[in-house]
Amino acid sequence: MSKKICIVGTTPTRGLAPFADPSWQVWTIGPGGRDVPGHRWDRLWEIHGAAQWHTWPADFGSYLDFLSKIEPPQQIVTLRPIREMVVDWAYQHKKAPEEMAKEITGAWKANKVLNRDRLIEKYGRMWMSSSFSWAMAQAIEEGVQRLGVYGVDLECGEEYISQFAG
Repeated sequence: MSKKICIVGTTPTRGLAPFADPSWQVWTIGPGGRDVPGHRWDRLWEIHGAAQWHTWPADFGSYLDFLSKIEPPQQIVTLRPIREMVVDWAYQHKKAPEEMAKEITGAWKANKVLNRDRLIEKYGRMWMSSSFSWAMAQAIEEGVQRLGVYGVDLECGEEYISQFAG
């Protein structure tokens, strides 16, 4: 049986993805991707808070709490351990550890950390400019035979300029 993966973004054309076909794995991006049609996804790529200087907005507590409670087989894919990323988020937004512990209550059982260095060595850093780039590289690494990309539209301005290569 061939491995089929669809990577789903957040624009309206994501509705064309094969959500009803169980032979396809559905990979999406956070935070907007968690609400894909039917809420059917296997992996959610949360790359946004990976760099210590770039983190989530202050009001992301409920989103992070939602992610912290996801159980396998669903996965939350990150470039470094998400607990570290959450600590950076709390620090940047002046949240005390006690406050953070009340806001984010799950155990992060579904967190999977990518081998970032291996992917960069193989594919090059230039191409790794978005969650979609990382997801496509990982799909290739996992031997995907059919890869679909739905609902991806880089916004004009900063996102388009910084992520075009990927």
